[in-house]
Amino acid sequence: MSKAIAQPNNGIRHPKKRAFLAGYATTGSVTAAAELAGIDRTTHYMWLTRDRSGNYAAAFAHALEEACDSLEAEARRRGLKGVERGVWHNGEKVGTERVFSDVLLIFLLKGNNPAKFRDRFDVRNTNVNPDMKDLQASMQDMMQDPECAELAERLANRLSKKAVEVKVLDSRPLSKRNGRNGNGQAKTT
Repeated sequence: MSKAIAQPNNGIRHPKKRAFLAGYATTGSVTAAAELAGIDRTTHYMWLTRDRSGNYAAAFAHALEEACDSLEAEARRRGLKGVERGVWHNGEKVGTERVFSDVLLIFLLKGNNPAKFRDRFDVRNTNVNPDMKDLQASMQDMMQDPECAELAERLANRLSKKAVEVKVLDSRPLSKRNGRNGNGQAKTT
């Protein structure tokens, strides 16, 4: 049984609850902990929902921390000390080698020092709440540049031509389009 779970001040007296929490702190698995405690895994969720005092939820949170600490210790061990793996040749074991996990170390670094080792996706909008006057002033400044003014005029002309083309191409009433009535259904004669 885990030392933290066995402490009397956490208020958990029910032996099955204590056994489940100790099993969870060790395994990090609800299913494995329930099996160790001799309960159905859904019992744990029932205990959580019926926990009016919050003692069981707090004890479970503590068991979760212990399980995570164990995982972190194992990741650190595999990253720094490595694990022995067999070396095979023609189906025969000819020796062993120590294999280290750089990936586990990367995750540990990112988790323990995210400011330094996190993946950086620095997308910022420096003008989060623009003042309309500032925006208008910026646009007027841009229009003072002859190239910007010419580009804006060309864009406006192109957009207005497209709008006119659409109107000219399909200026017929809905009832006259494609042999269909105004509801889009084929006309019956």
